Amino acid sequence: MSYWLAVAAMAAVGMQLSLQAPVNSRLGRTLGGLAASLVSILVGALILLALCLVTGEIAGLAEIPSAPAWALTGGLFGAFFVAGSTLTVARLGAGTIAAAIITGQLSSSLVIDGLGWFGLDRSPVTVGRIAGVLLIITGTFLVIRLRPGAGGHPEAGRRRVALVAVMVVSGALIGAQPPVNGELGEATGGLAAALVNFLVASATVGLLVVVLGQGSRLPRVRSVPRRYLWGGPIGVVTVVASLLLVGTIGATVLAAAVVTGQLLGGIALDRFGVLGLSRRPLTRSRLAGVALLLIGTVLTTV
Repeated sequence: MSYWLAVAAMAAVGMQLSLQAPVNSRLGRTLGGLAASLVSILVGALILLALCLVTGEIAGLAEIPSAPAWALTGGLFGAFFVAGSTLTVARLGAGTIAAAIITGQLSSSLVIDGLGWFGLDRSPVTVGRIAGVLLIITGTFLVIRLRPGAGGHPEAGRRRVALVAVMVVSGALIGAQPPVNGELGEATGGLAAALVNFLVASATVGLLVVVLGQGSRLPRVRSVPRRYLWGGPIGVVTVVASLLLVGTIGATVLAAAVVTGQLLGGIALDRFGVLGLSRRPLTRSRLAGVALLLIGTVLTTV
């Protein structure tokens, strides 16, 4: 695949990824947030298992011992992201989550490319890329526009800041996930690496569900509309595409393409109140933030 076709493909992946948090949030209304995250990941794992069996890549699992131990951590990053976005989307909105993830994801991707971590070739951290990250951070705060909660109590604002910080960290981990999974894929093959990623995530979130006593809610999944199970397939597309293309375009450009699509998708979801989200108007501040985010994203690719 050509360089720019790969960039365009990852932008499309980002747009569909913006649907995952609100879809999982709707599922969470029936199952609870963590149980919904577990179901979403398990659906993705089943899809990948079927693909591995059909293509014969299931044999690649035997090569796991030849991969470095850190190559197995991608699933932990994914578990944190899915659980965090599911639990915060109703309070923050899809656009705010997208903005916070953008900040963390691009910042960590710059570091990974600059230092050549996780098996990637080193890419120089240019002035343009640094300026891009700064614009992205500025744009993030314009998009989220922290505001007081009911009654103007400042505590609500502090809680909102804390939730945004959680999603920034989540974004940083997601920035590291493609090269980590890509390194595992060098040993096992792409689909097998994605399957391992989902199995690790399933085990992690499953443990949390058991510890917090939310396992009793899982049978309720039979009563939910099937469209609320699409979080799993969305995750599969994102993980597989990312691990296959990160070697072609690098972590920073991959992250830039994904978050550009995710930002546009998230703002659109907020604007029209899709999937039960509260409608959030496109104010001048949010539009200015979007412009800075997009310009910053472009600068990180040069």
